[in-house]
Amino acid sequence: MPAPTSELFDEAFAERSAIMEHDAGLPRETAEAMARADVTKALHACEVRSVVAKYQTEGGEAVKAFLAQVAKHRGQPAADRLRIDALKEIGK
Repeated sequence: MPAPTSELFDEAFAERSAIMEHDAGLPRETAEAMARADVTKALHACEVRSVVAKYQTEGGEAVKAFLAQVAKHRGQPAADRLRIDALKEIGK
């Protein structure tokens, strides 16, 4: 499963906002805000599943190393949210 990238986000955002604007008739600003929230939520869910899979196949130390990289590049709050949501999925 590929890690979320800005290219994936941009592509999904553009498609989702266009659908909301043109098919649903929403104003562009509203469509973009809703699309940004939808895509962010979907990418986070994908990343949570990826962390759970990493835990199941590589163990806790691999997850700790990955979360350290998330903290370094996206900030500690992003790493904490990912850790908490992955733990919920794992059932701990």
